[in-house]
Amino acid sequence: MNTKNPLKENNIFKQNREVSWLRFNERILEEADDMTIPILERLKFVSIYATNLDEFFMVRVGSLFDKSIYTPNAIDNKSGMDPKEQLDIIYEISRLLNDKYNNSYKNIEIALRTNGIYSLDYNELDNDEQKYVRTYFEEAIYPVLSPQIIDPHHPFPHLKNKSLYIACLLSHKDKKIYGIVPVPENIPEYVFLPGKYFRYIHVEKIIFEFIDDLFRTYQMTEKACISVTRNADITPEDDPLSENIDFRHQMKKLLHLRKRLAVVRLETNQKLGRDLSKYLCKQLDIDNYQIYL
Repeated sequence: MNTKNPLKENNIFKQNREVSWLRFNERILEEADDMTIPILERLKFVSIYATNLDEFFMVRVGSLFDKSIYTPNAIDNKSGMDPKEQLDIIYEISRLLNDKYNNSYKNIEIALRTNGIYSLDYNELDNDEQKYVRTYFEEAIYPVLSPQIIDPHHPFPHLKNKSLYIACLLSHKDKKIYGIVPVPENIPEYVFLPGKYFRYIHVEKIIFEFIDDLFRTYQMTEKACISVTRNADITPEDDPLSENIDFRHQMKKLLHLRKRLAVVRLETNQKLGRDLSKYLCKQLDIDNYQIYL
């Protein structure tokens, strides 16, 4: 892969709409690194950047994926690139920006801690806090979890756009088995810890820590928290309406279809091992370059 930064080196930068938009979003991220801006405002810029990028992948990247399938030879009249070439540079640039985003977020978390705000990992908790979180898991989280082993009778489930899941590589009698656990959306996203500081832990980190309890007859080989971004580029014009069609029914149909469109990005909380990565790529019909940490 080219090691040059395409944001600075690529000569189509000012002409291609998608690349230009990525640079615009990068400027938002740069505001998060401005030490003269109050820390919570910097956190807000990080959030805006991430939300913008989600929408970009769902709509703009989704549209280019459609074009790469149905009109692969269509040429962008500004940059002279076909859809695949545009996708290649988008993924290359967005990967570089993803590294900047992770670094910015990490620096903000450090700064927040100096102001008494702690987003914690489980291994940072003391013994009493770990007991508190364990009890919370058993009483409030465990009863609403729906773990699934993937087998011929239970195929790989549909992963909802931007929802959190924990994917597991398990083993049983030397056989590889895969499991998936949705992070419930009907429980609080955070668990706040007792004490004088503002300390909390994300609920997915709690599930991640105790997920072995859900697969007690299996050996846990690998686990990862994942989220997919799906193509959402669909409009009513894609399915023309007639005067006799109920508009509300048609819009519900389109929204339902939108939820099941192709995956354009897979985000994970850690680098995936070879087997789990290969399995998820096959199930989601994506390539390795579409996986982001």
